[in-house]
Amino acid sequence: MKNDICCSENIFNKKEFLALIDDNIDLYNELIIDFRKSFNELFDKLKSSFKENNFEQIIFYSHTIKGMSINIRAAGIKQIAENIELFSKTNSDIKKIECNILALENAYNEFLSILDKD
Repeated sequence: MKNDICCSENIFNKKEFLALIDDNIDLYNELIIDFRKSFNELFDKLKSSFKENNFEQIIFYSHTIKGMSINIRAAGIKQIAENIELFSKTNSDIKKIECNILALENAYNEFLSILDKD
């Protein structure tokens, strides 16, 4: 499990994301708004699925969050979502899944604080 996400670029690489979308600020703003909305909805469903021990749904929601994060270059969020997905696929230690769900929430909050600094 990768835990060196103390640097803001490891959470969200804005420069790389902007390059990907040809520095289109309007598109950037729209995609960030969509990401925030979708993340909140999916994260709530992920937590509910965890409480119900529904590994199939945990895999689905963590995989979706992982994909969304890749698209906007939010590497820290992507890595933690990927950990959750992998641990769930192997029915690994439930504590590892729980710990990563908490880490995902923390990484998302760090992502928000990076956005707020802009």
